[in-house]
Amino acid sequence: MLEDRSIDVALGVTPLPKGIVLPIIELLELRDVFFAHKDYPVDDRIPLTPSLLCAMPIVGVGPLSSAGSHIASYFQEQGLTYSPAFTVETSTNVLPFVERRLAIGLAPRWCMRQSRAAADLRELNTSFSIPTRKVFLASNERRTLSPICRKFVDVILERDMTNE
Repeated sequence: MLEDRSIDVALGVTPLPKGIVLPIIELLELRDVFFAHKDYPVDDRIPLTPSLLCAMPIVGVGPLSSAGSHIASYFQEQGLTYSPAFTVETSTNVLPFVERRLAIGLAPRWCMRQSRAAADLRELNTSFSIPTRKVFLASNERRTLSPICRKFVDVILERDMTNE
């Protein structure tokens, strides 16, 4: 849409679809983590491995979404299949399942921290980390931004986005 000038600026999350090359400004990192309700019966005193987690009920975004595809690719590289027991459309929809102790959540760390029940949630101890994704800003370099778009970009770039 940037190429055909349908939009002036875009906010997005890596990875970009294959074949898309954009000059981007990275704004922050997203780290996907496994988390559970503090009363959920999972023993993580010894770090959980990808294969152990794949055998547990997980709630996460489906593998057809960008985030889900990223996670599925990671598990595929480990020789495993990412097949959550429950799939949701957005990461924030993971929270009700975890808060009700129905499954282990897999979502960006900020999602767990923003939960109204954050004090009852805990990040699980794992033996691995899923590679981070990046939130980015992009614009068509061959096009001059309108004053309102320029102001929008300036406001975004001025924000402290160090808290994922």
